Amino acid sequence: MPATTICPFCAVGCGLTVEKATPLPRFRGDPRHPVNRGALCARGAAATFETASRERLLAPLRRAPGGSRWMPVSWNEALDRTARVLLEARARTWDTTRAAATGVAFFGGATAMNEEVWLFVRLARLLGVLDLDHQGRACHAATTAGLRATLGPPAATHDWTHLLDARWILVLGSNPADAHPIAARYLQQARARGARVVVVDPRSSRTAHGADQHLAIRPGTDVALLCGLIAQALARNRIDEEWLTRHTDACRQVAGEAELDARSGRFGGWNETIRAYAEEVWTYRGEGRPDHPRSVLQALRRHFARYSPETVAAITAISPPDLQALADLVTDQRGTGAILFSMGVTQQVCGVAAVRAAAILQALLGNLDGPAGGLFPMKGHANIQGATDLGGLYTDLPGYLPAPTVKEPTLATYATRFGEAPATRLSPLLRAWMTDGEAGYSHLPRRRDGDRHSLHACLSRGATEVMVLLGQNPLHGSGSPHAVARALRGLRLLVCIDPFLTETSTFWERTLHCDTEVLALPSAMFAEKPGSRTNACRRVQWQEACLPPRGDPRPDAWIIHALYERMAAHLPHARWPFDGRSVNGLYRAVQAEMGEACWLYDGLPRRGLGACHTHADNADRGAPVQAIQRASAPHANDDSTEETGGEPDGWHWPGGHSRLRDGVQRRIRLWAGPCDIEGWREDAVPDGPLPEYYAPPGAGDNPLHPAQVSNPLLDVAPSDEFPLVLCTAMSERDARRCASPGAGVGVLEVRVPVAMAERLELTDGAPVWLETATRRAPAVLRTIETADGGVVWAPSHWSGASDAEGLHVVVDPGDRHTLLDDLRLVPCRLAPRG
Repeated sequence: MPATTICPFCAVGCGLTVEKATPLPRFRGDPRHPVNRGALCARGAAATFETASRERLLAPLRRAPGGSRWMPVSWNEALDRTARVLLEARARTWDTTRAAATGVAFFGGATAMNEEVWLFVRLARLLGVLDLDHQGRACHAATTAGLRATLGPPAATHDWTHLLDARWILVLGSNPADAHPIAARYLQQARARGARVVVVDPRSSRTAHGADQHLAIRPGTDVALLCGLIAQALARNRIDEEWLTRHTDACRQVAGEAELDARSGRFGGWNETIRAYAEEVWTYRGEGRPDHPRSVLQALRRHFARYSPETVAAITAISPPDLQALADLVTDQRGTGAILFSMGVTQQVCGVAAVRAAAILQALLGNLDGPAGGLFPMKGHANIQGATDLGGLYTDLPGYLPAPTVKEPTLATYATRFGEAPATRLSPLLRAWMTDGEAGYSHLPRRRDGDRHSLHACLSRGATEVMVLLGQNPLHGSGSPHAVARALRGLRLLVCIDPFLTETSTFWERTLHCDTEVLALPSAMFAEKPGSRTNACRRVQWQEACLPPRGDPRPDAWIIHALYERMAAHLPHARWPFDGRSVNGLYRAVQAEMGEACWLYDGLPRRGLGACHTHADNADRGAPVQAIQRASAPHANDDSTEETGGEPDGWHWPGGHSRLRDGVQRRIRLWAGPCDIEGWREDAVPDGPLPEYYAPPGAGDNPLHPAQVSNPLLDVAPSDEFPLVLCTAMSERDARRCASPGAGVGVLEVRVPVAMAERLELTDGAPVWLETATRRAPAVLRTIETADGGVVWAPSHWSGASDAEGLHVVVDPGDRHTLLDDLRLVPCRLAPRG
């Protein structure tokens, strides 16, 4: 039987078979795998070339402060240096009040294995690191916040296979045909079985071309469309009140003054002085029947009744007949439907409201518990779900337990603030991580309420001395590469754990002088190590090490473990019951602990993780015996009698249930005020207890409440000075591919409707400035045949256009709740560039 592994390129989670061949290994779709059943997209097929790439980093490298070139170093030297500087920075920047090392930052990747994320997060927390985050902040932070506020654990409610039984599938702001090709096959198969697929997206795409209908919505109006569908479901009484009574807060009562004032466009409790809501106004005021005038269900009826078909049509630019047909389809009770959404929805300041509206719609329609239907966040990175589940975002500990703040100095105060349920689930985690067990709670770093610890927030503060990146490339992935480069120049040490040299690890090559020390530590590729990943549908899947490593890279878990060993004497409170001499043993031990210490992964089956090839001993000759032992290659042939090979069916959290609601019997929140749900004390959604449409920048007016056009919580309101709206869509590679001839690699290309170009007196190929309120970038204009809706399109990130400090891409953090960059709706203008 051929060796098997899991595709590392997106969160669909396809199975691969690996055949060792000369000169290159062959990757094929695994015909036994339940997700792809032998099918493979172009990216999966390209795994051969990635593992065999000539650009791979094969041994550790060091760039000395002020140096002009890389110097090879041994693993001993690199790890010893990293540990020493980490401990020095930790001691120098220690904040006793918060039990935090404010000068150290750990930013992880969402392609790392679950076991690697677990150790990375664990080491960061044991060191007192508050600046801890991963790529999910930039793409699906709105998903995490929106689903968490509604369903509890934020994840897809069903498996891909459930799409086959759906009667309708609504695709919002997503293009699975290009981004998730194997998932798109389920859409095609569902259509063949009678489902109707509707794509709602401002752009035409391959998915839209293959759908039954494409609705070209006005950018930034997804919330209005979803609220309109909710209004139709309620008006037509296509809801199951009995189910809502049992499984939601529909019968809870709320104060009338908490609801939205249709004239002012604000919910109750608005404080104009601080420009925020007094959220305690939104708390429940008792419980009764769903027909009580103050019940949540009746509040929903009043709130969404304003979203008439005519109003929604005026907002979204979708014709009334198309809206009527969509409402007929969605509210038809003869079958269930599914909603798929992606970054076209989440990367907006209204992303949380849109996700919440989609969840509320599916709850009202009864599409969360059935055999089909559900909600599907289309996530891009292979393990973005697992990285988020296991505490990769600074706001959470593993299992979405709230990270403590300075207001919770003890476990008792933690229970008072966040509820008995998270406190109870935190206990096994503390027993696993701390030598003192639950008493070790005091060693967890505690953030201050309102503090931001995302990557961009960390870099903007400029107080970080040491930054460790696990599979992260912020210089390439950021909307502000020049700002990132400036911040990196202020570090004392940058450690990049990655199979390749990246734009971030080589940032110093493009600066005149830089004192930052850089260590590039080569990690093993996905097929060279064991481990597990969690796909976008909560399916935890195991893989075996299928290929021998090229050169001397090390698995990420081994690197993290080796760093801990060098710092263990300075962390007496830390419990770390692992042995790095065997890669297999290390990954198996971590996997076992995950199933015991993380409540969400409780019941995770223990499986053999396959054989792993032995690394060559790379320890320095003449070094002390202890140093040689800890830096020498881990053994691979331990426990050879244990079962090996991947398990193609995988295991869904929680408890092996492919439907989320089968494993999490928790009341659904339709009203998102502060509350206590089954022992979880939940915060309010800052924008309001119910989703509400606020006009995006440049929209001009808001027919729902003209007195409050945009979201009152926005720091910057739209202005006539920037009358256009910038939407981002393409990657840097796409931008370079379509760069104008002679313009040079990396020139930003802005796509503009022909009518707009004529109105602005600009021609195709003209050099222009793309400007926002705070930034500007040189660009080349390209006209496209589409309606002039005041929208221009550009890549979400790019680099290489200019070395000038003031010229970098044109996005800013827009959502104060999730810290998600507003990459879809940015007020802008175009000006000729001489």
